[in-house]
Amino acid sequence: MRRLRATEPGVCWGRLLFSMEEAVYKAWYPATGRRVDFEDADIEVDAAAASLTARIIPSRPQNRGEPALLKGRWLARRNLVVSAIAVPKTVVVPRA
Repeated sequence: MRRLRATEPGVCWGRLLFSMEEAVYKAWYPATGRRVDFEDADIEVDAAAASLTARIIPSRPQNRGEPALLKGRWLARRNLVVSAIAVPKTVVVPRA
C-alpha cells in the first residue's frame, strides 16, 4: 500500500483494494461454488497498467488444490472506484 500511495497519491487505495477483493470473491464463487476468504487471495496491483492479478490459495482443507490466477482491471477517478475480473469459460476449477 505504501508503494502504491507513493506512486499514485490521488487514488484511495483502501477503497480500491476492498473493491478488488469483492471482484475476486464474485468471480471465484460462481466459477467454483466455494467461498474464498481475504487471507486466501494475494492481490498484485499494476498501477501503470491499471490491472490486478489475484492468486487464490484456499486455506480451508476442503478447498485445497492448485492455486488459481484471476486477472482483472481497475479504475479510480474522482469519487469512483471500479474493479472487474472476467473468468474465461474454458477455465473451470473442479468442484470438491
